[in-house]
Amino acid sequence: RSITKHVKDQNWFAVFLDFIIVVVGVFIGIQVANWNDERKDRIEEKMFLERLYQESQALLEVNSEELKKIESSTNHLAKALTVLFSDQETRDLSAQECAAVIRSHVYPKAYDQLPILEELLGTGDLKLITNQSIKNELRAYITFRDRLRSSHDERINELYRLHSLYPDLMITIKQTKIDEASFKFKHLNFGTNFSCETKLMRANQKFMNELFDNVARKNSMVADFKKQDELLNNIISQLSEVIK
Repeated sequence: RSITKHVKDQNWFAVFLDFIIVVVGVFIGIQVANWNDERKDRIEEKMFLERLYQESQALLEVNSEELKKIESSTNHLAKALTVLFSDQETRDLSAQECAAVIRSHVYPKAYDQLPILEELLGTGDLKLITNQSIKNELRAYITFRDRLRSSHDERINELYRLHSLYPDLMITIKQTKIDEASFKFKHLNFGTNFSCETKLMRANQKFMNELFDNVARKNSMVADFKKQDELLNNIISQLSEVIK
């Protein structure tokens, strides 16, 4: 109304002044809205980064503990291989080494879920993270995680369960005596008695080939666990510089 009045009065300076006031007012309104949206985004980003830091640490702790158990088993398996693949007659396998051979087909699946990362990917809110280094580390982890899942599926395909394929080469189970009169399934108790026929194993080329295949898969699994730990440590390192 003010502009219309000034136009009728041909007060062009007043018209110009009113126009400037309107433009400036709209601009300030837009900027305030943008600043408010930016403030909300930064609050959300901070929350996301804190959750990501906590979940990455928790996942790293779980996988590191699992890796310790796996490496203990693979160390016994490595010792067994020095005996079985030796060119010379050597000692018999120890109970722990025998157990490692029997379980050479066991490949635990690594935990790889970061719930907040899945949430960010699902909602598209990953764009709210402004730190490029953190985003790069997250993308590297996502790429590795997808490959890890594929590798695990390939690893467990056509497993060589050696104790089932070659029962004459190893004894794994010894059943305890059961009182038939008071038998209940929960009372059924089995003890393990690991015993490997080292000479027979070495003489069986098919067994040795399949054991070698199991060992290769086991080593690949260990490498994946270590790589995952490395990537999680990288994420944690980047996050610690931002949220603390």
